[in-house]
Amino acid sequence: MDWRETTLLALTLLAACISPISGIHDVIEVYTPDYSESYRYVKGLAFDNGYIVFMVKTCHNAHILLSAEENLAETSDKTYEIVLGAHENFFTEIRVGGEMKAQKKTNAMMEKTGMRTFWIMWKDNYVDVGRGFIQGYDRLIHWKIEEPYKHDVAAIAFHTGYECEGTWMFKESKVATKALGMDDFSNESEGNIIVYTPTQFKYRLIKEFFEDQNDRPTSIIFSVKACKNAMIALSRYPTSTNIDTTDIVIGADNRDCKMRTRKPTSKLIRKEAQVKDILNCHQWRWFWLSWNDGNIRFGSGREVGENVVLEWSPVEGEKHDVISIWSSTQFTEGEWHFPGLDQM
Repeated sequence: MDWRETTLLALTLLAACISPISGIHDVIEVYTPDYSESYRYVKGLAFDNGYIVFMVKTCHNAHILLSAEENLAETSDKTYEIVLGAHENFFTEIRVGGEMKAQKKTNAMMEKTGMRTFWIMWKDNYVDVGRGFIQGYDRLIHWKIEEPYKHDVAAIAFHTGYECEGTWMFKESKVATKALGMDDFSNESEGNIIVYTPTQFKYRLIKEFFEDQNDRPTSIIFSVKACKNAMIALSRYPTSTNIDTTDIVIGADNRDCKMRTRKPTSKLIRKEAQVKDILNCHQWRWFWLSWNDGNIRFGSGREVGENVVLEWSPVEGEKHDVISIWSSTQFTEGEWHFPGLDQM
């Protein structure tokens, strides 16, 4: 069982057994780059009961902003800012308007190679932060909210500090799916994966299969919302997309689709097709991808085999197994939905 499966299991136990959160179903996974100091607001997180539980993997300086409204900066007095692993992983802090309100020494709080679980609670005029899945237990820091700074929390944002990229996992609020234009997902199977990809190109692992798994899938259906340059890769290896990898560029500058094979120093275009406006910045678009017997096909729609856009039958020596699936975007942000993939 890899760390994503462990994380999903733990979050499912949290939701179903330990402390139910009304109306939650899927997992939202978010990547934060190491080059941005700006907060990223993400919609659809489940925090309607005055607390949030999440997992994060980063080397230090995991910043979470509890805001009275979207797009407020951390300098606003209508935000509560929590920093886990502050000052090179030595402290946990609570700040308001950029001003320190509480600090506690917590050595080696974050871990760049493993997920850590935390809860944040803002109830009864206090902000509390702790470790683990159960709010109220293993508390790290506690701050009584001063009168001028009291506010409701309507939005949550986060980023990771300099030289530390981060992977975050949250439960998604089912109530928010209509507002996000995602209500069509609510009837999908369990095990959905939702991923955000930043503007800087970097393939991110979505799903890894066991090499000796007899029932490895040979197709997936997914949707993506991006302006252009959405990329999905099928790799022979669980840790790399540099060799024995076939990737599809969906909407290259939103004019073409390309199927490529990747090598450490080059990319070879195998098939391409002119398909204008296949992506949309504000609408989810559905696609499918299959790799049965080494033959790779890609098309639009929610049924495998319909509306074929690209098709390639590699010769012997070019075929490869699919052990992992990756996604990325370039020069635009992307949102991806993989229904049922985490149970495959």
